[in-house]
Amino acid sequence: MAATSALHAFTGNAEAQARSDRNGRGFITAASVFAQPLGLTQEQLSEAFTASTTLALGSITRNPDQAAANAAIDQLNLQHDACLDTARAWLAEANGTS
Repeated sequence: MAATSALHAFTGNAEAQARSDRNGRGFITAASVFAQPLGLTQEQLSEAFTASTTLALGSITRNPDQAAANAAIDQLNLQHDACLDTARAWLAEANGTS
């Protein structure tokens, strides 16, 4: 989600960046609650997000092959959507609506 936000900032799409940022904050909040029983801290989750963002952006921005960069963006979007689906499932489970 952070990588998606960074891409929107790069392209100047402020509305999409704000949406990505809100989704990211929501995911971190939900992930923190569900990670606590596993002994994971919010710091550890943030470090994991930073590492994945660096990897995702590197695959996109340092690739001279436009088709490969586009494929990396598509993969990033799939991962972003999967993260949101996971957070929604966790919230539904926590609210007893799964």
